[in-house]
Amino acid sequence: MAFVEDFTEFFDSDEFAVNVKFQNKEFTGIFDEIFNDQVGLEGSNPSVLVSEAIIDGAKRGDSFVIVWNNPETGAKIEQREYALRYIERDGTGLARVYFDA
Repeated sequence: MAFVEDFTEFFDSDEFAVNVKFQNKEFTGIFDEIFNDQVGLEGSNPSVLVSEAIIDGAKRGDSFVIVWNNPETGAKIEQREYALRYIERDGTGLARVYFDA
């Protein structure tokens, strides 16, 4: 039996979630940009945690647009476009989408 969960509360854009646009779909996700400093090489590793079902068919190089809005007014604060590098599925119905920095 497949694991089924309602992630609506988890991806609340009034809290931590950002708006995500992918293939004419708009949804929310949790954005993270981890800074790496390994063996003298520095860089960031941007990613977004989303419901796995909504990104079905996504492949390397696909474009994702991340939009940050003011939670009080809804006004757009910032928008960035990223290219998909790889997807890490966690087996619970969520997936972390990693982007080229």
